[in-house]
Amino acid sequence: MIILKNAFLIDGLRREPAAGADVVIGGKHILQVGRGLPVHRDDAVIDLHGLTLMPGLADAHLHLGGPFRFDEPPLLGGEATDWYADKRKLLLDYGITNVRSGGDFEADMLRLRGMTDAGNLDGPRIWTCGRAFQPVGGHPAYTVWQSAADILEKAVASPASPMDAAAEVRRQVAAGVNHIKCFLADDNYMAPGHKAPRLDPAILRAVMAEAHRCGRRTMVHCQDPGFALEALNAGADSVEHLACSGHEGKALPGGLIGSFLKRNAFCVPTMSAAFYYGYSPDAQAGLSGLVKTLFDNGVNIAAGTDAGTPNIPFGESVHKEMELFVEAGIPPMDAIISATCQGAAVVGSDAFGTVLPEKLADLVAVEGNPLDDITCTRNIRLVMKEGRILRRAI
Repeated sequence: MIILKNAFLIDGLRREPAAGADVVIGGKHILQVGRGLPVHRDDAVIDLHGLTLMPGLADAHLHLGGPFRFDEPPLLGGEATDWYADKRKLLLDYGITNVRSGGDFEADMLRLRGMTDAGNLDGPRIWTCGRAFQPVGGHPAYTVWQSAADILEKAVASPASPMDAAAEVRRQVAAGVNHIKCFLADDNYMAPGHKAPRLDPAILRAVMAEAHRCGRRTMVHCQDPGFALEALNAGADSVEHLACSGHEGKALPGGLIGSFLKRNAFCVPTMSAAFYYGYSPDAQAGLSGLVKTLFDNGVNIAAGTDAGTPNIPFGESVHKEMELFVEAGIPPMDAIISATCQGAAVVGSDAFGTVLPEKLADLVAVEGNPLDDITCTRNIRLVMKEGRILRRAI
């Protein structure tokens, strides 16, 4: 067994942190949490005195096949990237032990998930959607993804009718996807001032209904709060982005907060995307205000970054997301929870995201106290996934 001793423990719940905490790990799971726990002769002991121990972090929205820079292809598969080796390493180095794909090559993500689950590749635990639902001519396949043939074939679903949409959901579920993704947008970022086709409301409703009938959660890219309300009323389990470029100053429509609460749905606002894209201070402040209003009214917030769109760094952006939550007025404990406990809840799991007995031993130790200074989450000294130490600097 491995025993982590003398940690300042943030367990991922909204409880007071515990000083001098011990955590006992056996196999893939946490066995005990307490103080002064006994050590046996064959135990491996790691003293975490002066360090803060937290659950492993989650990025609730990224694209593993996406580029680092604008001059790279918009989406690539596993074989072209050594199965995303550089991104897997970056994520683990920054303490990210769970990721939720918001759109990649379906078959490649399923294969990568199998390889990481089997322990054949080191990387975060993967929760993936299949081909994302969007209309012919719509965003992002026909805008930022530039109508690339391989993307249209491997990452996009454009059904012609609600019946076809339901059939595509069933195909994806049979293939093994974790969740279903739709895009609800009409901005054309490649032709400013012009609109792109939006997803038919009847198809949106059909996708949501069939996904839930099949036991799958749903995530919907929403370019503005009005589309967010439509998505929630159609059955979305999470709203992605909330306010994309040019929409940050829009007011929340009446009924939006109530719809979030009624569905116990999540908002994954990807505030770090606005930061890395260099939105104006007024635009970033507008988005911050929207997110803080949702938080103050009890809406679930999960940390996601949109890494895999150009200029948004893998791993580091999760820490920036938490920092931006704190700058918006969200308490540091809740910012951490957005990337731990809520990172599990948004995918419908309670197997990780907290430091409790019987949970998976996904753990991160950092130097300093992130409750006093949220940037301390960057000072990573230990990363563990399922009881395996993947990074150690103590």
